[in-house]
Amino acid sequence: MRGRVRGLTLLESVFASFLLLWAILIVVRLFHSGIGYTSRSLDQETAVLLAEQHLERMRLWSETVSGGVYNYDQLTSLAVYNGTPIAGDLPGFTLTTRVMARELYSGCSQIELSRPADRRVLTDSACTVQVDVKWAGDSRKLRLCTLLARPALTFPIPAASPTLPTGVTISPPADNPVPHLGSTTLQAGALDRNGSPIRDLFYDWELVPISGAATLEQSRSGASARLYNWVYLPDGSRASTGGDVTIRVTARYHGQTVFEETAPIHLL
Repeated sequence: MRGRVRGLTLLESVFASFLLLWAILIVVRLFHSGIGYTSRSLDQETAVLLAEQHLERMRLWSETVSGGVYNYDQLTSLAVYNGTPIAGDLPGFTLTTRVMARELYSGCSQIELSRPADRRVLTDSACTVQVDVKWAGDSRKLRLCTLLARPALTFPIPAASPTLPTGVTISPPADNPVPHLGSTTLQAGALDRNGSPIRDLFYDWELVPISGAATLEQSRSGASARLYNWVYLPDGSRASTGGDVTIRVTARYHGQTVFEETAPIHLL
């Protein structure tokens, strides 16, 4: 009877030792996995930091003026920003950058996509920047994407009226006088203080009567407008009143509102 008791105790001891060893192995494996996870997490955080630092350097460089223009226009032409790998600030990390043109819709992509004939599209106001960071022998990879906006240009400030910036242009000169029941077309543009064109602007046209009346129609973006030497009567017919009018075009850009006005236009 006593021997049987000792045998059961020994069996229990062996089984308990096996359970203890198994638990130790699990703990060691979990500890090893935790160290590996922590290491991978730190590497990923480092990759994000390097990508953000690289993007910030690109942003600062793009906003630097070189020869009267911003370096932004050179982003797509530099090899270092378009596919050429460069070493990161920390050993073992490499970065590859791609800069791609990006079209933005104003004001809502869903609305603009439903109007294929006259969409309001910003084609030159931003670009997509993609930074790929590789490490661990290129076996690990992280990609960071963002939009980089074109730096804001400055309208010319006339010395005589420093509170009224100018820069909007109207071309060509309107037909003057406008023939009876005829029309004339005008184009709007804008220049910065260095004489460079400001792109992706939308314009609003306004007819300012002096001693006559006419009809003014503008494109949806406001890039052009057409002045018709007639008004519509209640019965749908057209009539010319004669007299004089002026046309004003207004643009708003980065918080600045500028306008230009034509000389009086005579209506025959």
